[in-house]
Amino acid sequence: MTKVYDSATDCKLLYNSPVQNESALILLRSRLSAIAQRLGFPDGKRENLLLVASEMVSNQVKHANGRGLFQVWQQPGPILDILALDFGSGISCLSQAQEDGYSSVNTLGKGLGSIYRLSDESFVYTQQENIGPIKKGYVTVNC
Repeated sequence: MTKVYDSATDCKLLYNSPVQNESALILLRSRLSAIAQRLGFPDGKRENLLLVASEMVSNQVKHANGRGLFQVWQQPGPILDILALDFGSGISCLSQAQEDGYSSVNTLGKGLGSIYRLSDESFVYTQQENIGPIKKGYVTVNC
């Protein structure tokens, strides 16, 4: 039988901060690295975690004008969930945005693809402002 965890009692919020600009990433990377090291994450896993967090913050700054929130949750055991919420206009075509090379802001277009490749598990939920249903695809990343 699979144990069901109660986030109110079994999970611990380790980091909670608004994201307004790229400078938020400096403190986040430092804290996240220390947390992952304390939990015994190997070097490669820690580096992947930091890259995923960097991409998430970068996306919040570029696509939501820094109107976002970043959280790190510890699940039972050495498991971290990172959650990036933003208040941007949403992703109009999630499947296209997930393809490497696609960019709506003239970048290399590898952000979402990197998040998927470097995470053990990832999900996106997006909704365009006042338009249609929520589309599933990432927000929490289990590293």
